[in-house]
Formats: sequence, structure tokens, C-alpha cells
Amino acid sequence: MGEKDNRLKRIVSSTMIIGVTFVLVFSLLLPVFSSTSETVSTPKNQLEKEEEEKNAKTTGPSEEHDLEGRVEKVKEIQNSDIWHSNVENPSEGPFSTNKTTVYLNLTGRGNLTQMISPFDWISSLDSSGSMDFNDPDEMRIAGAQHFVDLVEQNATGSRGASIDFDSSATLINGHHLSDNYSTIKQDLEQIDASGGTDFTPPLDTALDEFRSHGNTFRSWFHIFLTDGEGPLNWDLVDQHDQEGIPIYTIGFGDANEQILYNMSEQTGGEFYQLSDPANLNETFESIFDSIYENATSQNKTAVISPPGEPMIREVLPPSVEYIEGSAEPQENLTVSEDGGKTILEWDRNGLDINETWEVKYEIRATDHSHDLPITAYNSSGDPQSRISFQNVSSGEIKDIPTPGPELGVHGRPEPVIGASRWEGVEVGENITFKNMTWDGNQKSRWPGDCEISKYSWDFGDGTEGEGEMINHSYSSSGTYNVSLTATTVDGVNATVAENITIVAPSPPHFAVTIDSPNDGTEYTEGDNVTVEYTVENTGDETGSQNIEFYVDEELIETEEGVELSSGRNYSGRFNWTAAEPYGQRNLSVQSQNESDVVNVQITEKEVVEPYFAVSINSPGEGSEYVEGENVTVEYTVENTGNETDTQNIELYVDDTLIETEEDVELSPGGIHSGQFNWTASEPYGQRNLSVQSQNESDVVNVQITEKEVVGPYFAVSINSPGEGSEYVEGENVTVEYTVENTGNETDTQNIEFYVDDTLIETEEDVEILPGSNYSGRFNWTASEPYGQRDLSVQSQNESDVVNVQITEKEVVGPYFAVSINSPGEGSEYVEGENVTVEYTVENTGNETDTQNIEFYVDEELIETEEGVELSPGSTHSDWFDWTASEPYGQRDLSVKSQNESDVVNVQISEEEVAEPYFAVIIDSPEKGSEYTEGENVTVEYTVENTGNETGTQNIEFHVDGDLEDSEEITLQPGETQEREFTWEVDNGDAREHALNVASEDEGDEVSVAVEEKEASPSGESGDLGWLVYLIPIVIALIVIAAWTYSRYKGTEEEEEPTDEDEGELEE
Repeated sequence: MGEKDNRLKRIVSSTMIIGVTFVLVFSLLLPVFSSTSETVSTPKNQLEKEEEEKNAKTTGPSEEHDLEGRVEKVKEIQNSDIWHSNVENPSEGPFSTNKTTVYLNLTGRGNLTQMISPFDWISSLDSSGSMDFNDPDEMRIAGAQHFVDLVEQNATGSRGASIDFDSSATLINGHHLSDNYSTIKQDLEQIDASGGTDFTPPLDTALDEFRSHGNTFRSWFHIFLTDGEGPLNWDLVDQHDQEGIPIYTIGFGDANEQILYNMSEQTGGEFYQLSDPANLNETFESIFDSIYENATSQNKTAVISPPGEPMIREVLPPSVEYIEGSAEPQENLTVSEDGGKTILEWDRNGLDINETWEVKYEIRATDHSHDLPITAYNSSGDPQSRISFQNVSSGEIKDIPTPGPELGVHGRPEPVIGASRWEGVEVGENITFKNMTWDGNQKSRWPGDCEISKYSWDFGDGTEGEGEMINHSYSSSGTYNVSLTATTVDGVNATVAENITIVAPSPPHFAVTIDSPNDGTEYTEGDNVTVEYTVENTGDETGSQNIEFYVDEELIETEEGVELSSGRNYSGRFNWTAAEPYGQRNLSVQSQNESDVVNVQITEKEVVEPYFAVSINSPGEGSEYVEGENVTVEYTVENTGNETDTQNIELYVDDTLIETEEDVELSPGGIHSGQFNWTASEPYGQRNLSVQSQNESDVVNVQITEKEVVGPYFAVSINSPGEGSEYVEGENVTVEYTVENTGNETDTQNIEFYVDDTLIETEEDVEILPGSNYSGRFNWTASEPYGQRDLSVQSQNESDVVNVQITEKEVVGPYFAVSINSPGEGSEYVEGENVTVEYTVENTGNETDTQNIEFYVDEELIETEEGVELSPGSTHSDWFDWTASEPYGQRDLSVKSQNESDVVNVQISEEEVAEPYFAVIIDSPEKGSEYTEGENVTVEYTVENTGNETGTQNIEFHVDGDLEDSEEITLQPGETQEREFTWEVDNGDAREHALNVASEDEGDEVSVAVEEKEASPSGESGDLGWLVYLIPIVIALIVIAAWTYSRYKGTEEEEEPTDEDEGELEE
């Protein structure tokens, strides 16, 4: 039994040892698992930063280049010519100073080591249908692929992606930013040529891609190529600018240069306009060079100061005086004297490549010379001023002399001006001017270079002369400044001046002469009297006066603001209708200075026959019109005689017959009113408008001014009908007109058609460029009232008018009157659409007849309804059909009988091709939603057919560019369906993912974040949770061992085990 106890004890002990060992082993492994967890959770942006630092190092030069450090120098002086240091008042004269500033500029030069930092770029290429003819050889694809090659060769590690856009935009194949250059080039080959053009989708898609997948430690660039123009959300351009993303725009074909330029200018990119896409490779090379330069960094030191030596040493000769305290910078400056020479020394640690260091100081000269050196020279003739530096690479020390330019040092001449008289000189009087120190050997106080070689005079009235003595006279009064300039043999000038007074000339005097009528001329009451006069300014000065016309003491008319210079004259005329009192009348024309008078005789009008008296009702005397404006002359003719008569009434402008109203018949006492129209034209100024009968005339003076065009100006002219054309009631009147924009700005205006004062029809929104014109027509059915009717076409700026005569329709026999019932005036149709013209024909005559009814489009006969028979008063209604076709724009549809026609204008536009368009929007999840590994993500989306034709398309679901699922959907125009896809997130997918749902037309994309699934619920170290499972196992093993021991202990007390039992126990 002792042996059995030992065996049980060994079993229990072994079980406990195994449990304890498990606990110890897992306790030791716990820190290892915790360390692994920390490594996996390293932040993404930290990895990106480390990767950028690695790439930046590997893209730099493979080995260091030795610097060829050197210094470029520029030594200049501010004023190369100055006064001698002893010249008084040095601020006066041609040199203005007796000192100058010496500038010495040093610039470090050498070879720079360049380092390229990788960048991210997106190429957005236009794939609209216009590319078929604007880029038939697909040079845009080849150019973009060439750009990829340049990146691979010169900026390895940079990442790219490609966007195909037309009316929508797609990240090609869903491939995000990557450095797989062969894939990027393959993606570009997917670009096609179909659809419209919209700039907004590619900008939006590019922003999402940069924000979702761009490396925030890199520079981002967007290349945008198009041959057209489309809608643009400028807010997206602003977002590019705020994100620091330059847009490099490329345009050709019909691209809008201004929009593309503004996109690049606003974001810091560049704009390229091409006439031929064959040059796109060079354009992409230029863009790469610009991006490469932005991503390249460089900085190196060029030279340092040699040990124990200053970098700059300036040595001035004894003839050059340093102005104490003028040197800059004062730091590290030493000033000393050596044998009359001044020495300035500056020290500096060194210069970087392209760094510039400037020192300057002021000097004076104590010697006269045209070429005074500013640097001291040694006995060997070498300049003592120099710069010294040491090459940081080779250690070589170099000395470079800095002699600088030479200085011109001058004395001052001293001229003295004189004149025969300075005050009270009359206009035209000869005056003698001379230099009072006229001796040709006159010197200034400084000998050597101040001999005067020339005297120059400026008389202050715009004339000049030369010589020691000279004569001059003035043509008008006033005070003039006379100046004398003395010039030395070396070009130094000195000037003195004096004022001279010229006596004022006589004031303006307007002398008046009446040229006609002559003194004693006879007129009959009612005659027009034209007074022609001339005014001459006999004074010496220009003046402006009013010229007045009097009959006896009564002021009749005034010509205002007549301006004349001395000796000039002006001719004009006044008009007056002879009236009682009869006998002698005094006609006088007066200026402010004088007048002229003629006497005329007025006799009473004896009427013993017809007499057509004329009076102009409008415009009023002196009315003003602008060139091109319509002038309507309204008049009344009264037969004041005692017999009936028929006369022509005529409109004259000055002496030119403009228009005639023929055969006006008036009985005694009868009155006729009418109007004429005239378009105001040059010559500008006063124009006489007169209306004349055979007996007398009436005249008004109007003022015509030149049309000043600032902005748009729509000038109107009626081409037909002609003035005085005749129409019968019910007849169609077609008014053809032309509008020309004679202004300097594009504008859009309505063109209106009036009959008398009634608006008949409007042509809306006529847009015309400066210098261009537009032709159109209006239609009107002639109707009562009968007689003269005014047809006018008006823009916002002016109008044109023609008078036509409408007579009553005299019906004798059959008369088929035509009216079109539909379509209405201005109806719109699309090419290929059926146009039904419904019409009615009525026999308004008094006999039965049979006629053909014809249908015309413009002047082309389309269809004829033959043999329409109508009795008097009967009507017939029917229709014609026509398929709308080009030319597009306004077309005239007319239905005609043998008697008359009716016309309507319709608009024909080009047919739009119908097609389906599947628009896609992701409803959920929202951008930035978070999920855990192993969790299902349900993507709910809406698809709508916004096109105008039923279609069937595959809707595809992509995760990070990889196709996850797809389904086929059929939609009618305007139909919407809400659907969903499900994506199961696997373990190991913890990162940011792009979810994309796309139709064949467009797609939508959101980014979501997937986090790691927690390994344990027991705190920060997930591995401690394993002990929760291990401890119960160990306890269970201990309990089993205890139970086994107690069981065998109890059996032993009941019976002795046999040898066989003992063997089994051992087993």
C-alpha cells in the first residue's frame, strides 16, 4: 500500500507542476506580445514621414561633389562725375554734389548639391467628344505618359494617379496614388473621347484623392488638360489654393484661355496654351521642370575668410578723401592711415553660394581730373585694393584686385546774363541778350578744365538759341523766364535765369458784317428772310461772345458761345418770317463790341389765288440732335388763298431736298398736317430744316453734334419697304431691318416694331459684338386707319422710320382672304419635329371662285392644296405639314391664295440626341465612418436616370479600386432606385479604405476607417486575458488529482488489491 500512495502522490505532483509551468511560461511571453502590438499600431503619418526621409535621401546625389568656391565682385560708384571738394554750393549745377558713394558687392558662387523630395501628382485629362478632332492622335495621353517617364527617371518615389473627365470624372480603374509607373501609364490608355465637358467633377475628385490618399509630408500638384469649356465651381479652385495644390493648366482647341489662366494664377501653378497638341511632350517637360524645381532643395557655403586676413581691403590714394563714419557696415570694420593713404578693412566668416555681401563708403576728391583713380597703386602699377577668400573645399586662398572705376572731378563755370531791357517790352520788339562776361577766355575759379565752349539760351516761349550775344522778340504778352547755360570744354554746365515782361496785346474785338440781304431789299408778308453774317476777331486775344439778331428793337434769335482766336472769322445765318408792321424794318446783328444793320421793306401779302402757307410745328428752334438720331419734322399747310389747288410739299436740309409729299390738294381754308423724317448727319453744328410749298416756306435751325459712343450703341436702319410704299388693307407688310453695334462694347437689346405708336412685335435678346450687325424682319397686316402710317424699328439707342400709304381694299369679284390659326408667332421647334400649319381661307368677295392654296417656308414652295372652291362669304379650313430642318433660327411660314397671304415666324433649333445617364450618390456610410475588423459594412446608394432615354447599366462596387460586387439595373428617364452592397471587413484590414459605387456614367466615393479588433477585454495589455482561461484549467487539474487520491485511499480500506489490480493501478 505504501507503493500505491507514492504513485498517487507522483500523479498529483505532476499535475500541479504542469499547471504552474503554464502560468510561468505565459507570464514570461506576455511582454513579447505587448511589444508586438505596439509595433503594429505605429501611426500612419509617422510611417509616411519616415518613408519621405528615406526617399529624400535616396533621391539625392549618389556622391558628394567638390565645391569650386569663388567670389564674383562688382565695384561701382554712385556718381561718376562730381564737383571738386572746394566748390561752393555743391547741390547746384549738373553734378549736384562734391562727393560720391563707392559700392563693393561680393557674391558667393559654386556648384550646388541638389536633393529632390518625392511628390504626389494627379493628371486630369479631358475625354470629351471634341477630342476626336482636336487630338485625333491622342497626344495628350502620350504627353502624360512622357511625364510619368520623367518622374521615374528623375524623381523616383513620387506617386501619381489619373482622372478621366468629360461631363463627369472618374479615377481611372479606381487606382489611387501609387509609384507603380507602368500601371499609371496603362491607366492613361483607358482615356476615350465622348461626352460633354464639366470642370467641376475632376477638381472635386482630385481633392478627395489627395485628402484621402495623399502623403501629407509631400508637395501635391494637379495637372489639368482640356480642349473646351465647361461649368466650374470656383470654390474647388479656392480649396486647391488653401490646400497648397498648384493647378498646372493646359489648353488647346476651343479652351477658354482666361478661365485656365485664372485657375493656375489663383493656385500658384502655370498656364500653357497650345495651337497644336503635337507639342504636348514639350509642355509636360516644362511642367515637370517647374515641379522638379519646387521639390529640389540646395544650400552650401562657397568661401570663408583666409586665416588672419580681412576679406575686403580698400586702399584710397592721397587725392581721395574718405568721409569719416560713412562706411557701412560698421561691424568688423577697421580704418587706418598709411603714408597719406586711407585703408578700410572688413572681415567676415564667409559667403554662401549666391549670397551677396555689400559694403559702401563715401569719398571726396582733392584733385581735378577727368579720370581720377579711386584706388591706390603700388610701385609696380598694381591696385592695392583687393578681396581675399579661401575655398572651403580645396583650402586654396585667392587674392583678387578691386581697382574700381575712375572719377571725373570738375570745377564750376560762372555765366552772367544781361538784356537791353527787362520791363515794358512790347510784343514784336527786338531785344538783345548777352553774356556779360563774354570774354571767350573767361574761367571759373578753378583752372585747368573750366574753359567755356558754348552759351545756350532758352527764351521761355518755346524757342532757343546759341551764342554769347543774341537777339529775340516775343509774339504774345506775358512774363517769360530767360535762362543762359554755359558749358565747359569737358561738358560741365552752369545755368542762370532772369524774368522779362512783355506788354499785353489788345483784347478780343468781334467785328460784325451782314452779308445778305442788301440794304433796301423788299419782302412780302410771310416770306422767309435769311440774314447771313460774318464775325471777325480783330483783336490780339482769343475770345468767346454771343451773336444776337434783332428786328427793330426786338431780339429774335441768339447764336451762343462763338469762339474766335485773333484774326479768325465765323459765318452764320438767322431766319425770320416777314410780318407787319409794313414798311421799313431794321435788321441788325450784334456782338458785344459792335453791330451791323440793314433796312428792308415789308409789304402786305395780296392773295388773289391759291396760297399754301407753311408752318413747322416741331422740332422747336435750336433743338439738339446727335448724329444718327431720327429727326421728325411735323408741319401744317393751310390754303389761305381763295382757290382750290394741288401742290407738292418739300423738306430741305440746308439746300438739299430730302423728301417730297406729292399732290397735296387743299380747298380755300383747308388744312393738311404731315411729317417728314431725316436721320441727323454731319456736317455738325447748325442745320436749317425748311418745309416749302410753291408759295412759301418755314425754317427752323437745329444743332447736330457728333455721336460720342462710350459703350454699346445699336444703330437701326430699315431696308424695306421704301419711303412712301403703298399697301392695300389686308396685305402683308414685311419690314426688313439691320441693326449695327457702332459702339465699343458687346450688348444685348430688344428690337421693337411699332406702327404709329402701337407696339406690334419684339425681337428679344439680340446680342451684337462691336462693329457687327444683325438683320431681321417683322410682319404686319395692313389695316385701317387709311392714309399715311409710320413704321418704326427701335433699339434702346435709336430708331428708324418709314412712312407707307394704306388704302381701303376694294373688292370686285372673288377675294380669298388667308389667316394662319397655328402655330403662333415665335413658336419653337427642334430639327426633325413635325410642324402643322392650320389655316382658314374666306371668300370676302362677291363672286364664287376656285383657287390653289400654297404653303411656303421662306421663299420655297412646300405644298399646294389645289382646287379650293368658295362661294361669297364661305370659309375653308385645313392644314399643311412640314418637317423642321436647317437652316436654324427664324423661318417664315406663309400660306397664300391668289389674292393675299398670311405669315408667321417660327424658331428652328438643332436636334439634341437622346441618351440615358445614370447618376450615383452614396447615402451611407458617411465619409470618415469607423468600423472594426470582422464587422460588415453596408453601403446604401441611390441611382437615378437623369437622361431622356431608358437604359440598362451595371452598377459596380469597388473597395480600394478592387471590384467587390456588381448588379444590373434598368431605369426609365427620371426613375430612381435605392440599393445596397455589403462588404465584410477581414482581419488585417485595419486602415483607411475608399468605397466607390459607379455606373457607366459616373460614380460616388467615401472613405471609411477600419480599426483593429481588441484581442482581450482585460485592460491595456490584451495578453493578460489568457490567464483567465489558464487558471481554471490548473485548478481543475488539482481537483481531479485530489479526487483520484481520495478515491484510491477509500478503496484501500475496504479490500486488499490483488496483484492484477496493482498492475492496473500502475498502468
